[in-house]
Amino acid sequence: MIRRALTNTGWLMGARGFNAVLSLGYLALATRALGLDGFGQFILITAFAQAVAGLASFQTWQAVVRWGQERETLPEAIGFAVGLDLLTVVAGATAAAGVLALGGDWLPVPRELRDEAIALTLVWLLAVRSTPTGVLRLHDRYAQAAAADATTSVVRLAGAALAFLFAPTIPAFLLSWAAGELATAAVYWRFALKLEPFPWRSVSLTRLPSKQRGAWGFVWGTGLSGMLLIASR
Repeated sequence: MIRRALTNTGWLMGARGFNAVLSLGYLALATRALGLDGFGQFILITAFAQAVAGLASFQTWQAVVRWGQERETLPEAIGFAVGLDLLTVVAGATAAAGVLALGGDWLPVPRELRDEAIALTLVWLLAVRSTPTGVLRLHDRYAQAAAADATTSVVRLAGAALAFLFAPTIPAFLLSWAAGELATAAVYWRFALKLEPFPWRSVSLTRLPSKQRGAWGFVWGTGLSGMLLIASR
């Protein structure tokens, strides 16, 4: 048990170290291409998208791990988690559109880039990967999770290099970041569905709670803890 825990920790730390090294490259390219002002606007947009996705999301991987231990409840746990992720997309997109449309000059996202900001936010919401993360952790596949996480930095670096050479603009770099998020989500889901190919008709926000008392209390609690973590950052 201790050996497995250390191995899993090693995979997690290795992925973070790999991403940290590559981030120096794609951030340097973005800074050099956009300049200080442009890079600042770029960071504000990405921070807005990431914040909205983080505040709106539930920690659905915890629900998968908690109720997926038994085979008979695993499809319902995954279906419940996917339902919550879809709820996150709707709620987050609505909130982001409202803030960007009604936000005045107090909102640090530049007006001329708010269309790009809502597009990036939608991508970040659609690329949520908490549920497949839960599936991989349930099956102790931390190595696959590390490989999926590394996809983000690899795609960002490649996209940043192309943007730097051919289109050194904020929208081009935003497109690179969006491609990284979508590619990572695709890899996560590919690994997860190979382990647990569940029917999409099992997606439901009521089936699991009707059998597991306290299910909604659990997800609201974990969601709130995630919101507080994002807010503190």
